[in-house]
Amino acid sequence: MTVQDVFDIAITEMDAQNENTGSTDTSDTKEYKVKVVRIINGVLDQLLPYSDTYTPVAGKSPCCTKVTALADTIELSDALCYSVLPFYVAKELCIEESPDKTNYFNQMYERNLAGVIAHTVTEDEDIVNLYGGTEYGADCEW
Repeated sequence: MTVQDVFDIAITEMDAQNENTGSTDTSDTKEYKVKVVRIINGVLDQLLPYSDTYTPVAGKSPCCTKVTALADTIELSDALCYSVLPFYVAKELCIEESPDKTNYFNQMYERNLAGVIAHTVTEDEDIVNLYGGTEYGADCEW
């Protein structure tokens, strides 16, 4: 998915597209287009661990390739690009204009991100006995 695709979804969610044509490229959205690349780059590394495109490397923090233009492809899973990232972009674009819309988009962002996280497959890990000494009733009086 490209930056332009995410931008189009965000603008549609904000109901800022052209009412007659549905185009997101209008005089009202020009200032938003200038901001969208920076906004997306600001959240990519936070979302990367929940993407099916991410492979963890021991000792290294997640780092996603940054985008530089509207035509650039975002290296995150489709689930994040379609259901999470547009709401984050919409939230950031509305901050100065409408606290109510900002709150709504933030709630949608958090809810959808929680849904993606809940369905993220992780590796199995051994359960470590954090309490020690309680195995088989040892050190316990009955």
